[in-house]
Amino acid sequence: MDVQVKQFRHAVMLKVAEVSNNTLQNWLKRGLLPFGDMGSRYARRLYSAQDIVAVRTMVTCIEKVHMEARYAAVVAQNAAEHSTQFYGMRPGTKFLDRTLYCQFEGDEISTWLNVGTAGVLDPVIAIPIGRIIVQVLSDLDTMLNGPHEIEAYANTDLTQAEIEQYRNRDLARQKYLLDDSATEPPTEVPEDH
Repeated sequence: MDVQVKQFRHAVMLKVAEVSNNTLQNWLKRGLLPFGDMGSRYARRLYSAQDIVAVRTMVTCIEKVHMEARYAAVVAQNAAEHSTQFYGMRPGTKFLDRTLYCQFEGDEISTWLNVGTAGVLDPVIAIPIGRIIVQVLSDLDTMLNGPHEIEAYANTDLTQAEIEQYRNRDLARQKYLLDDSATEPPTEVPEDH
């Protein structure tokens, strides 16, 4: 799957990114998303995996970190840019552990990928971008190809019990993605580290 090809319909964006139509429309109209306003007929819009990663990252920043939408948009743009690197990595690499760090400097936000926080005096926010990208790409793969075993947990620092919990969560999520009548995503078990 080429993460930059616009091939996913609006309904797929809403389901995989876990965003409401009204919220997505609001962000598009305000120009907060890296792919900008794409016209008024959302039924005809197509999105790339990179676009979906950006929206899912924005949702995560707003819901879990309570970040303002304008700052979350900057983080989302960076996440979308990094998604091309992650898709090309082999499952054996530790891409789940990749983190996007954010630091506020007055009214600006700066971000950097996984180089650590040495020498940083101000507080930073760590966004688990590897996990977000893997989840989005896995969800899209499920929608395109049906259920499958996710091998993203190989060679990580997770215990066997944690790997089993993630696999159970992934199976529940795949069932949700393939069920057209499902409207609420399954609850996340366990909490991401």
